[in-house]
Amino acid sequence: MKKRANKSSIQRQLLLNILPALVAAILLFSYINYRFNKSELEKNYDTQQKQIVDEVKSLTAMYSYSQKIHEKSFDERMKKLSFKMVNEIFIKEDDAATMNLYEVSKQLDMDTSKEFIYIINRNGVVVNTTYKRDYLLDFYKISNQFKLRFEKMFANKEYTPEPFSYEISTRLVKKYSYLPTRDAKYIVELGFRSNEAQHMRNMLDSLTTHIASQFPEIREISANLCIAGIENTEIKNQFLNKGITQTIRTKKNRQLTYYINGEKLIGNFIYLPLESSSLFDGYMVTILRDTKREKALLNNEIKRFSLVTILTVIPILLLVYFRARKITRPIKNLATKASVISSGKLDERIEIEGNNEITVLSENFNLMVEKLQESYEGLEQKVKERTAEISEQKHVIEEKQKEIVDSINYAKRIQDAILPTDDAIHKVLPDTFVLYKPKDIVAGDFYWLETKEKLVMIAAADCTGHGVPGAMVSVVCSGALTRSVREFGLTNPGNILDKTTELVLETLDRNNTDVKDGMDITLLTININQGVFMYSGANNPLWIVRDTRHKTQDVSNELLLAEVNSSSYFEIIEIKADKQPIGKFENRKPFTTHMHEIQTGDIAYMFTDGYADQFGGPKGKKFKYSTLQKIILENAHKPLSEQKLILGNTFEEWKGSFEQTDDVCIIGIRF
Repeated sequence: MKKRANKSSIQRQLLLNILPALVAAILLFSYINYRFNKSELEKNYDTQQKQIVDEVKSLTAMYSYSQKIHEKSFDERMKKLSFKMVNEIFIKEDDAATMNLYEVSKQLDMDTSKEFIYIINRNGVVVNTTYKRDYLLDFYKISNQFKLRFEKMFANKEYTPEPFSYEISTRLVKKYSYLPTRDAKYIVELGFRSNEAQHMRNMLDSLTTHIASQFPEIREISANLCIAGIENTEIKNQFLNKGITQTIRTKKNRQLTYYINGEKLIGNFIYLPLESSSLFDGYMVTILRDTKREKALLNNEIKRFSLVTILTVIPILLLVYFRARKITRPIKNLATKASVISSGKLDERIEIEGNNEITVLSENFNLMVEKLQESYEGLEQKVKERTAEISEQKHVIEEKQKEIVDSINYAKRIQDAILPTDDAIHKVLPDTFVLYKPKDIVAGDFYWLETKEKLVMIAAADCTGHGVPGAMVSVVCSGALTRSVREFGLTNPGNILDKTTELVLETLDRNNTDVKDGMDITLLTININQGVFMYSGANNPLWIVRDTRHKTQDVSNELLLAEVNSSSYFEIIEIKADKQPIGKFENRKPFTTHMHEIQTGDIAYMFTDGYADQFGGPKGKKFKYSTLQKIILENAHKPLSEQKLILGNTFEEWKGSFEQTDDVCIIGIRF
């Protein structure tokens, strides 16, 4: 019986149907409102950012222009001093690297507190300087960009002035110039400080800071000279360096989002080109802002949603609850009475109340119960009558079934009478086993034994069909085999099968009907004294298992398979049967008789197709002859009684829950 799902009242269903839709509507409204406010906020940010960028651009342009004017007072002096050192003082190859630059500064009347000399070798290292803080500074380790620019200076051998920029170690403003020596082994760099330039830079920083202070969400605004591929140490915030580096390299403005300690920050990077500089790539304006206003907007929407929920959902739920109680009370009464009636109390009736659809439902339900009660009382009598009738029929069927089973069991006793007993077989063939498993009570498979003087004739046969029809054919075929030996005196297997065919056809086709019943068989005639056996078969072959250490060459036999086991090496020799049955067959030929010498230890296996054709295993497939051969070879060294047990257990394990496909008969004989 199908298990009923958990019950849910109509009142609860009403609440569950209304509440999700109401909450979804409020959520949708809140989301649309949030998206609208966020869009307006982003528009304000864009307008705000444009205003900031315009102001910073103007300030940067003014700063750059002011610095250019101020630089003119330095350019002539720096150029004159650079050429004087290169052309008059650093004459020899290593003068620039080894000469006392303090003496050179005095000789050139330089202010050593503000004017400094740097000697840079071809490896980008400061090897001599009056500014000891930068001694052995390696520009190439800072960035490969310095190498590219210095190599260009070495190649051009030209004087290169640069605008005022921050000094790497002190963050003070300096103006630099570069001039390679005449031997192109060094670059003479001059670095001049200027209080006026420093003041201009401080003023630019102060103004950008003032702009940032006007907008609460702006964390930082800066404008700095930058070199592509070099992290700008002038930037206090390390997270901005990535955006600055990417922007200066591509010369395209960009916006990046950062998360610092779980806080979302947005960085905008604006590139401003720079004229007349071989070292710097341009100005970078960076604006870093937080998302506090956006978070505040989201929090307000959540509070608004909560308030709306409290003010709308709860009153609606209360209203629905009380209305639902009034509406569902008659339904509950109807459900209660219906439950009582369904338990078998058909005398119960539902009380009629109100004037609505529930009233009509209750009236119709009472009418239905009245009709059901009438039908039930009439049906109960019919059930009693039918039960008595069925009981009588069941008794008749059981009697018939018992008669049929008794008849089949009697037929089994008759069939068992034609089968040789184990004692009869072991008397003439002591080391023998017979595995016999009928599909039904009686079988179409049978085994046969006959002796005549010193000869033993034994066969495993498979008649058409199984069960009662197969058993009837097996009686005919077994009788024909016996007549062929006893009445006609035949011992040659081929002759026996020819005569048996004649006798079977004579019996089964006596009324000129087209009877196609017949038999497949393996037949041996064994002469123990002479050490030979003769074989003939109808469709079923004979397998001889032989220990290869004692085998003789026999080119007429086919070696099918060889396996190694714990005691010996064995092979299966198959002697093929004639491809025709005992019974009707076109183009019939006389059966072939094969004669072979018996070797001590040889085992002959005779079988029908029931074992190999059995369906089973994990995939429901046939057992197959190749698997049967493998089992026989693996156990050939064992006693035949144990082999019978192994074959029987293997068959049952393989069959499992599958129905037995056919009768099974296997005979093993050790010579």
